[in-house]
Amino acid sequence: MKNLTFLMIALLIASSMVVSAFMLKPELLVVAENYLNNKRTVVTKGLAEREVKADRVKIPLNIALRTNNLVETSKELADIKKRIMFYVKEANISESEVSFYALNTLEHVYEYDKGAKYTINLNGTIDTANIQGANKFIASTKAMLAEGINLGIGFNEVSYTFNGLNELKPQMIEESVNNAYKVAKQIAQNSESNIGKIKFANQGLFTISDTLIDDIKLVRVVTTITYYLED
Repeated sequence: MKNLTFLMIALLIASSMVVSAFMLKPELLVVAENYLNNKRTVVTKGLAEREVKADRVKIPLNIALRTNNLVETSKELADIKKRIMFYVKEANISESEVSFYALNTLEHVYEYDKGAKYTINLNGTIDTANIQGANKFIASTKAMLAEGINLGIGFNEVSYTFNGLNELKPQMIEESVNNAYKVAKQIAQNSESNIGKIKFANQGLFTISDTLIDDIKLVRVVTTITYYLED
């Protein structure tokens, strides 16, 4: 009887030890995780930049004529459009890339608005991938102005855009990551450490901004990476 009782007590102790081991396992994992999280880290940023040529441009065409004779002014407007198309062809821009989409007439009814009774507004756009041709057309606006044709192209109204970002992304991301690693490596050397695994990485947004040259854009991305430091 005593032997049986001793055996049962021994089994209970063994069982409790097994249960305790399973209960301690998650705690051990937490300790290990906290240890890793408390390791020394370094946060670095890697920059990648590219100057690229714009691949599309929109040129506004805004014509405003003041008149008292709508019939005569309509004929004048038709002549202006012909002259515009002449310079479009001279710049090797396709006629299909030119559109005139709005024509409206404003009647002046206020007493203080003396002189011409009407203003005729014609609006249009040149939308082309021919950047060289577009620049040539813009340069010809001085000649058109000398002919009495004012297209109303003001400051920043010509819109250059770059649409080839997807082709640049892989190379620029790789470059920004490499630059971040170089910075981290230098910091590690200064602290007599080694670069470990990546703890966290964040790819910033790609930005496309203007430069001092109208048809040149600056593409930029900054990648932020957190590395572990190892002794």
